[in-house]
Amino acid sequence: MKTKLNCEIVKDLLPSYIDHLTSAAATEAVTSHLSECENCRRVYREMTNTEPPIAEQPEIDYLKKVRNSRRRIRNVAIIAASGVLVLGLVAVFITTRSKKKAEADAQTITELEQQIELPTVLYDAETKALVITGADRYDEMVIPDEAEEAQTLDVQDDQFHMSVYIPLLQNGNEPLKTYLPSYIDRTDRSIRFLRSYLKENAPGVYPSDRADKMVEISIRNDNRLAYRNEADRILLNLDDYYWHREELYLFALMDTDRFGWEQLGYAWYVGSALDPYSELLRISKFDDTLPYSELCVNAGIDFEQFTPADLSTVNDAIARVIIDRGLTGWGTAYESIALSRTALYQVGTASFITQDIKMSVLSAESFVAWLDRQYGFEPLTAFCFGQKTFDEAFGTDFDTAFNGWLAWLVETYPMN
Repeated sequence: MKTKLNCEIVKDLLPSYIDHLTSAAATEAVTSHLSECENCRRVYREMTNTEPPIAEQPEIDYLKKVRNSRRRIRNVAIIAASGVLVLGLVAVFITTRSKKKAEADAQTITELEQQIELPTVLYDAETKALVITGADRYDEMVIPDEAEEAQTLDVQDDQFHMSVYIPLLQNGNEPLKTYLPSYIDRTDRSIRFLRSYLKENAPGVYPSDRADKMVEISIRNDNRLAYRNEADRILLNLDDYYWHREELYLFALMDTDRFGWEQLGYAWYVGSALDPYSELLRISKFDDTLPYSELCVNAGIDFEQFTPADLSTVNDAIARVIIDRGLTGWGTAYESIALSRTALYQVGTASFITQDIKMSVLSAESFVAWLDRQYGFEPLTAFCFGQKTFDEAFGTDFDTAFNGWLAWLVETYPMN
């Protein structure tokens, strides 16, 4: 009889399952669950932009994976210590392995457990500074009650360093001790996701020289929204626009001195419509008075459980309304102002191209998403990263593709 896993266990296992780090038995159990659970299939699709596999997965050389990847060692270690999840699975599946293999796995897990440390939180009452050090699992971090009035935050991870003026980060009435851990955790997971997604889906374009750098994040009201690539790190100045985290990081990975619709649309597409840890998901609010609200409702968006795919659908609806109403300022600058008229912000030393094109930032995201579905993610990335021209990347000219996208919008989102 196959072991049944509940949804929470499956969601904890998915990162390692996607990276092929789970044992053969665990892989089989997760695959079986995905075939029966639409909710977990949706989470899988949001993380990978692909359908879950339905065939039984081959057994993975677990120890080889552990030896060859420090980052993956830490991911496995996290799972090993998360409610003794992996230890429980090893106990359940041990009868399917040889004694020698089981002993080797048990020894590996024990060693990994010893490496785990939850983030350390220090609070200086005199300076009202909160200092957090550690690696991963920020969602389990506990901030002392006396730190509620902290004014500054310093977070040190092995992949990013964050410096924050805390009042800029406070989200509504949510207490600091619950909001900060969740924001830091999403930052950690988002950076990992973006790197992993690009590497797996556009390996020929993946900018390892930049993506492997430490990320320095500053959220203060004394700098402008900008990025800078340095020899050993990427600097992201988010000012008080902390939800632009993914977008600015993708700009830094593209590292171009001129931005057009393709870079803007790509950053919004990958950083919000693909990334399940995007901060935009958390702060997005739906206004049912906007001209595209009815299209969103007709498309079946559940605004109580907003997903990355829903964000992309909203942008499709915005682009559809533009066809009828034009770029006449009926929404925000991102929604309904032409790129050629929008001075969004200065990003590092890059300048925006004032193109005479009938797209806003969010409708450009819709076009980029359509190009991905039609031609694939790697050619799209090669074009947006400036490695190929439009014709080289997609095997067609811009006008043909653009008109194809418009026709798809009209057919998919009918308006009364």
